[in-house]
Amino acid sequence: MEKILKITDFHHFIICEVDGMVNNASNNEIPIKYYKVIVAGDGAVGKTTLSKRLAGTLREDEVQKMTFGVDFHKIDMINDRPTYAFLWDLGGQDQFRHFQDQFFHAAHIVILIYSVEWFHSFINLSTWLKYVKEEQAIKIYLIANKIDSPYRAITREEGMDFAATNKMTYYEVSALYGTGILDFKRDFTSTINDHGLF
Repeated sequence: MEKILKITDFHHFIICEVDGMVNNASNNEIPIKYYKVIVAGDGAVGKTTLSKRLAGTLREDEVQKMTFGVDFHKIDMINDRPTYAFLWDLGGQDQFRHFQDQFFHAAHIVILIYSVEWFHSFINLSTWLKYVKEEQAIKIYLIANKIDSPYRAITREEGMDFAATNKMTYYEVSALYGTGILDFKRDFTSTINDHGLF
């Protein structure tokens, strides 16, 4: 099988196993291309909802549960052969932090998320960035989520300033209601295309 990502065999196995494609991945007739996208941030900021929005699997009446360690979401990309972007949806609670730094290895894109309601989720972005800056992701997004909330605590200007200081691309969204998702997804797809990943 052609290995597009420079990732460990362990990580590659996880991707194939979770998607139920181990047998297909070992078929040499049609190489399968995988791209790794990390979705990170504090707990309950909307990582899983955003991931499912991007993957097109979110049910409008769905109530999200806490992610234990890491979960995976697949985006099918249109290409001349099977091509998938896998979102590594990292659990944001402190008890998962001690082993999550290894998951950032060989990520093509990193999406950091905070809730505009919760100042601590904004402050903790600096901690998440320590993991990111050790890798060579082609692009880092900063997503301000829950902009539908009437209890906003972090302004748009504060988010944009943090993104600019840390060379991140900033978007504001409501993952729950879909506001701003289309513009972000267009940028996300263009990033992959522009860097010749497809």
